[in-house]
Amino acid sequence: MTEKIAVELREILRNIEYHEGVIQEIIDEITILIKEMDTDLIKKETDSAIRNKDNARLIDLLSKIMVFLEKKGIYRPDIPGRLPKLLVNALNQGNENIFSILKKADIPDEIKKKEAEFLVSCSAITQIGYILINYLVSEVKVCNAGSHVFLIMDCFSSDTVLFIDISIESIREINIKQMYNQKGDFYFLKDKAEIQELDHEIYQLLINYYSFFQITTKSCLSYIILNNLGIVYDTIGRSDMAIVHIKAALRLNPKYIEAHNNLAVMYHKTGCSIDAIARLQKVLVHNPEYSQGYCNLGYIYADLNRDDEAITQINEAIKYDPNLALAHNLLGNIYAEQNRSHEAVAEFQE
Repeated sequence: MTEKIAVELREILRNIEYHEGVIQEIIDEITILIKEMDTDLIKKETDSAIRNKDNARLIDLLSKIMVFLEKKGIYRPDIPGRLPKLLVNALNQGNENIFSILKKADIPDEIKKKEAEFLVSCSAITQIGYILINYLVSEVKVCNAGSHVFLIMDCFSSDTVLFIDISIESIREINIKQMYNQKGDFYFLKDKAEIQELDHEIYQLLINYYSFFQITTKSCLSYIILNNLGIVYDTIGRSDMAIVHIKAALRLNPKYIEAHNNLAVMYHKTGCSIDAIARLQKVLVHNPEYSQGYCNLGYIYADLNRDDEAITQINEAIKYDPNLALAHNLLGNIYAEQNRSHEAVAEFQE
């Protein structure tokens, strides 16, 4: 049994960009989980639910996996176990232990803790869920909704899918054609007025977590973990390694908007503002409602004393996300420097 598990897991891990030098260590950890879960029984019941097109039973079985992971402490980024840290470190482009580096970094302890939790939170937790569910079912896809990640699984009609969100322990059956407009592999939540028979609770959940998302079928969440490694390297002042990891993320998913956004910010920090602006403009072509992209573009223009362009971009950010505090603060600062005190105060109060 152990050998059969190892063969299947090895194939899954290869497909999501883990190299041979680290695969066996990951297999050993995941095999422990698989044996404790009684996956043979779950696999038989899952196959039966799929054969019989029994959505309720399938959701119940997937929920059991989430409950199991919770009991094993997988959802505790504040005290991460060996497996989440292993899945992160195994993708490090410099073969470094990022958690050891964080401990030694010359930054406040509070930030060290926050960054360590960030690395093993949503993406690493969902990576574990993906590996286990893919081992059981195989037909599962990965989605990124900006910095938030989740899994999608086809149901038994062409319009309906399961949103499997490991990090918030939620499984929802969603009529994707009814709720979203599709543009390539990107999906954008429709306005309320466009949706018939609207369930307000479901719609609020979609606004909060899945207002837009991209479906990816390759590399699972490895590109997001690489992006997160880049963010942490940037936090500790290692811009070179930050850029290496963000570029690695984009090699796996060239359309990953968050990584393009982060790379643009890092380019600006290192004096490559023209490249940063061009990259953000490209991002906004792919997702014209991406408020963070407008906000960062506005920040760069403001930093270059191009205030009119900055104000235009920041107002676009606020149009798509009226509660984006960073955008209001940036706009307030620009108005204050222009001695437009009443407008500045109004923005700071938003």
